[in-house]
Amino acid sequence: MVLPLTPVRLKRHAAQVFGRKIGVVCEDRRFTYREFNERSDRLSDALLRLGLQKSDRVAYLSFNCHRLLEAYYGVP
Repeated sequence: MVLPLTPVRLKRHAAQVFGRKIGVVCEDRRFTYREFNERSDRLSDALLRLGLQKSDRVAYLSFNCHRLLEAYYGVP
């Protein structure tokens, strides 16, 4: 069975294949693909602990930086 390529699967694949390479740069902050994957997963876990459920909606306002990317991948 072939699974569809979703943004979250692509993020996890990048962490596996390019884990030690720099994947996100925001001003003076730099994260490897692995670090970025872990950060967005931590956001997902925090939202679940707060009681967010699958059908809930999340609004997020941010500058174009690593936090916006983390929310883009962490919320779904």
